[in-house]
Order: sequence, then C-alpha cells, then structure tokens
Amino acid sequence: MTCPCLARIFLDDAMSPEEQKKTGVAELSYPQKLALEQWLNENFVAKAPAEEKKIDTNPLYLSQNIDNGKSLMLTDDSVWEVKPEDRSISESWLTPFPLTIVDNTDSDNANYPKKIFNGNTNASVKVRMIRPPRRS
Repeated sequence: MTCPCLARIFLDDAMSPEEQKKTGVAELSYPQKLALEQWLNENFVAKAPAEEKKIDTNPLYLSQNIDNGKSLMLTDDSVWEVKPEDRSISESWLTPFPLTIVDNTDSDNANYPKKIFNGNTNASVKVRMIRPPRRS
C-alpha cells in the first residue's frame, strides 16, 4: 500500500478538464504546469483516496445508449438520464468504452448531480440516476 505522503501530484490526473479551465490551470504552458506540480509536491501532501473509491474495483463501461443519448445504461445495469444540453455529446456514444462517474461540481448541479466521463475521449455529460445498479 502506498503511503499518501509519498504520492505525487500530477495536475492532469488530479483535476478534470473543467476544473482546470475554471481555475486557470488549462491556460498554463507546459513548463508552468511542471513548475506548479513541483511546488505542490514540495509543499503539500496528497490527500488519501476516498473510501468509496477504494471499494469499487469493477470498472464501468457504457452498455447501451438509449433514445439517441437521452439515457445511458452502464455495465452495472444502472441507467442515467443525460441533461438535455449534453445529449448532443452522448448521442454519439455507441460502443462500449471505459467511463468514470464523478460529482458534478458545477453551479448547476441540483438536477444533474453527477458527470459521466468517456474514458476514450475525456468528454463528459451531466447526469442523474434513474435506475440504481444491480446488487451483486
């Protein structure tokens, strides 16, 4: 087991593209990003992963695109409704791909509290669960 105190911070791993845009990190040049990562690693300790992330070891994939991206079924049989403004993105998601579900930290997160990230393209859509995953 890796001690969190030995973990290195890499901005592209630690921050979503939206977080990088929101904080201005996306505007940094490559040398500036490296300098910021070095400073962070010299002055801060990486946070230990959340317990729920440790527990879920089964990767999720897109299983079925329903009604041209209106809803997405995942390999755990959960079904997620896609925010109407994001359906132009999800309508093209046809083949199985690895995905990640994260909290929607945007200000409009009341109705769509989660985001699904496409592991192949890193594109994301805002979603809300309409059917929970099956029980193992």
